[in-house]
Amino acid sequence: MFREKDIRTFLDLLRCSVTGRQPAVPPSDTDWEMIYQTASIQRLVPTLYFGLSKLPKSVAEQIPQWNLYLLAYKKALVADANRAFEIQNLNAHLTNQGIDFVFLKGSVTKYLYPDPAMRPMADIDILYRKGDFSALKTLFQEQGYVFQKKDPDEISFFKPVNKIKVEMQQKLIDRGYVKWYDYLNDIWEHCVLKKNSSHEYEMSHEFFYIYHIIHMAKHFRKGGIGFNQCMDLYMMLQSGFLTDWEFVHHELQQLGLDAFAHGLHLLIDSWFYDKKLSKEETITVSLLREYIIQNGAFGRMVQEEINHAVIHKKEKLSMRSKIFPDYHTMNSYYGGLLSRFPFLLPFYWVKLNLKRLFSSRKDFHSLRHSLSSVTDSSMEKTRELMKRCGFDT
Repeated sequence: MFREKDIRTFLDLLRCSVTGRQPAVPPSDTDWEMIYQTASIQRLVPTLYFGLSKLPKSVAEQIPQWNLYLLAYKKALVADANRAFEIQNLNAHLTNQGIDFVFLKGSVTKYLYPDPAMRPMADIDILYRKGDFSALKTLFQEQGYVFQKKDPDEISFFKPVNKIKVEMQQKLIDRGYVKWYDYLNDIWEHCVLKKNSSHEYEMSHEFFYIYHIIHMAKHFRKGGIGFNQCMDLYMMLQSGFLTDWEFVHHELQQLGLDAFAHGLHLLIDSWFYDKKLSKEETITVSLLREYIIQNGAFGRMVQEEINHAVIHKKEKLSMRSKIFPDYHTMNSYYGGLLSRFPFLLPFYWVKLNLKRLFSSRKDFHSLRHSLSSVTDSSMEKTRELMKRCGFDT
């Protein structure tokens, strides 16, 4: 069970990690194991080190997990150097192949932080405009990557020597999120060629921010978002990254994301600026904070089931609805032929369940456990949060 004072200590240390602020000396009865586990679930152990290192040495070194934080920090420095090298290397090779590309997500926001190693990254995401699959596969294999999988709009590669994964994307979001997919479909019109480059493009800062909100909304609706994505927002806000706020507000409103973005801004105001909130604003922030803490950096399966039920206005999900997902859900995963020929849905049900039967039995059992873990209380809290974030329609 999370104690409020431990949550406050965790958030204070995390805030001080990425700002110039000094953390308050934690209470003597701080649950350091809970804080470490929370940081682990959020993939923020090396980031939290930066805040802990600001504590008096006599205090920091008495933390039972101090050496684990220090080790994670050192590993993060190595991983960040490896990623920086890979980004530079891929830039050169994609350019030589004449492939237009845009680096996404953490590859951009990490440079807004005081130290790029503060920003955790699971992989390197790259949007590309053209490129034959066989040519891309050869390019990556020549650089020591192993081909992982190919989806309709994405190709994944993995480099065993430094454990770096690269996702080459032709679209920025799953096809099932129709409104957001259509909006981002012409993203190249809002990209400009970077200075001194012939094939590397970048989004305008306003569009990058809008894309970031859309990406967060997708994960939020699906099963959870992490504190690192919220820190990215703070970094963009405090660095002067954005200038045309009128345009941003207008676009988010048209996309139905103004309430969600407002909730995130309230969270940032409370967390980073100690802003006093109204009673209703406090409720929104409390629900958001709890949602993020409970579901970790990438969400939980049980929360995914709850969200699906709430958004589709169901009391609870049945096993039948998971074995035979609706068209919207299936189109999000498969797209391609299914998006053009909806009558093929039954064939894709067969494909999905054959895959589950032969390669995902563990996932199937996890799914069954998640369905049985959904409670009335968790459903009600999620309904309220989705309503406050504008996802109840």
